[in-house]
Amino acid sequence: MRQIYSTPPHSRNTQRSRGFTLIELLVVISIIALLIAILLPALQSARNAARSVQCLSNVRSLGQATINYTVDHDGAIPWGSVFGNLDNAGGTDFWRWKDYIDTYLSQTAQGTGNTSSLDGKAKPFDCPELVREFETLSGSYSANENVMIESAWSDINNPSSFTPNLRLEDIQNPSSTFMIVDSNLKSNKKVPAAIDLPTGSGTDPDDLIPDADDFDAGPGETDPANAIRYRHLGPAANAAWADGHGESLKKGEVRVRDWLPEF
Repeated sequence: MRQIYSTPPHSRNTQRSRGFTLIELLVVISIIALLIAILLPALQSARNAARSVQCLSNVRSLGQATINYTVDHDGAIPWGSVFGNLDNAGGTDFWRWKDYIDTYLSQTAQGTGNTSSLDGKAKPFDCPELVREFETLSGSYSANENVMIESAWSDINNPSSFTPNLRLEDIQNPSSTFMIVDSNLKSNKKVPAAIDLPTGSGTDPDDLIPDADDFDAGPGETDPANAIRYRHLGPAANAAWADGHGESLKKGEVRVRDWLPEF
């Protein structure tokens, strides 16, 4: 009699490829979402810190270039702004402090920023925090008009028409008087050539300055007042000081003495 042998059911190759269950997938997704939630703020803080460091490097370069300018001009600090007949080319010219130090920046920095009109090289006139929000700018920093003063209508053919420059030796404490600082961006993507103490500031050198507008205006938006812009972590603004160093100004801690050369 012929015997028929069959394979026991338990020995058959019945295994199939097994995927994740719905619960397992949800657990994995939850873990990934948790990791992202933990890491993203840290990464954002690191990026913000890096941009603040780059901005501080920018203003330090601007401060050093300004000091180099004073060395070549018998201690005279460049004007914050000048308008009038400045080149006998006809029409009204408007020059800012950065036009005076531009050539000195080619000696000290080739930073990230808008292109110089003089030699076509990138200069550190733009805060990287602001560049991130607005692709095209015309500078991010303003002069302290108590140090880099304005010369109203001036004529190159009449030297006496220019307001005399402040001299470096006129600043009582160069290391605690800033020259250039982060400032509010206007809706035309420009910052003021120079800014002054906010309205309502006291007269005592240790008086804290009052709050002023602190925002950057986009196209078509209402313009902020001419004031310091605290766009960095702290919040803080970066500044170049009259001895050439770069240092942050923390919001709520800026005093009258930081603005005025006589203190």
